[in-house]
Amino acid sequence: MQKSRTTWLVVGISSLIFTLVLLGGFVYAVKDILYPQATLELQTTKKPNAQTDSNRILIAGIGDSLTKGIGDDTGKGYIGILKQELAQTTDKEVNIIGNLAVSGHRTDQLQEELKRYGVKYTLGKANLIVITIGGNDLFSVGQDEVDPAIIEQRMPEALSRFQDILQTVHRLNPKADIYYVGLYNPFSQLKNGKESLLAVQKWNHEVFTLINAYSNMTFVPSYDLFSKNPQAFLSSDQFHPNQDGYNRIAKRIAQLVE
Repeated sequence: MQKSRTTWLVVGISSLIFTLVLLGGFVYAVKDILYPQATLELQTTKKPNAQTDSNRILIAGIGDSLTKGIGDDTGKGYIGILKQELAQTTDKEVNIIGNLAVSGHRTDQLQEELKRYGVKYTLGKANLIVITIGGNDLFSVGQDEVDPAIIEQRMPEALSRFQDILQTVHRLNPKADIYYVGLYNPFSQLKNGKESLLAVQKWNHEVFTLINAYSNMTFVPSYDLFSKNPQAFLSSDQFHPNQDGYNRIAKRIAQLVE
């Protein structure tokens, strides 16, 4: 009889403990539902793609001999100097992914260049695009005098083609920052050279108006960089900048980029 009571006592205590355990689990579950606790998770961040992050400046150049760098004995031109300037003044890696400029190009030739796959691909990858164009539409290297009447005659069609160029470049890369370097006047020493001043100013004014329609485009004035003592900043052909001239253009662009 005593043994039977002991057995039932053990069974009763075991049942009570089991019931309490179940009750505790139920209370814990209800608490977890009503008052959920934050859990710690291991979070990892993927490193941005070096080609697409904002820590790199990828420069592409299009246009004529000024972007090509003709006249600079070092071969850097303003694009090469611009790369050095931005590398020093920003905390970003700076690379030139393509200088697609062709010496002697006019606006109609640049229009054709922009149809090439390689040109479109390069411009699409850049986040900083620099352009020089228009000088060869209005002037001719090596001329002995300036004819304002001829320049005035050439300008409307050149401006129309320039507007098309802007539209094309913007369509190829609407996110890039685009800088157009305005014309300067290298002909002040020639016959009728001073008359060319008005033509240059008119071109720059019209171009500025066209560029101002795009929020990602900037007009870079260069006329004042060569207006005083131009011979000090022109190469031996008296048309293209020398290294000092390109250095002035590059610093002007760098200031605007910053």
